[in-house]
Amino acid sequence: MLKLKVLPFTKELLSSLSPERWLPPFIRARGKQIEVGPPAGVGEGRGISLRKPLALIGIGKSAPSMVRAAISAAGVPFTSGLIASPECPGERVEGVECLKAPHPIPGKRSIECCQRIIDLLSDHEGDVLFFISGGGSASVELTP
Repeated sequence: MLKLKVLPFTKELLSSLSPERWLPPFIRARGKQIEVGPPAGVGEGRGISLRKPLALIGIGKSAPSMVRAAISAAGVPFTSGLIASPECPGERVEGVECLKAPHPIPGKRSIECCQRIIDLLSDHEGDVLFFISGGGSASVELTP
């Protein structure tokens, strides 16, 4: 009996944690800008000019979902994108490369993922939306 009562609540709770559900109010199209910040009435967002190139980067377990949610929430136009995540879903986002990264223990691939992000950012002139989720610290590492 208890299982039947807890299961529906658990499914609802988990779906509410999905980036596709909670992220859209924080990223909105406003004319020729993308406004990033608290939902309307909760504070001031920061407008990001779309005249500059916009890069999307995500690291961690939820990074693929977060990047997809940002793109669908505001139709985020971007010039480059990179995700470092333990799972690269079959559903790909055009223009965004997904690098399979280790988790929970960092490894050689973590350093490679970090270097790819550094390379992308060093060549990028413009704004960056950078999404960090759990597992990001193992997915991307740089040693001295």
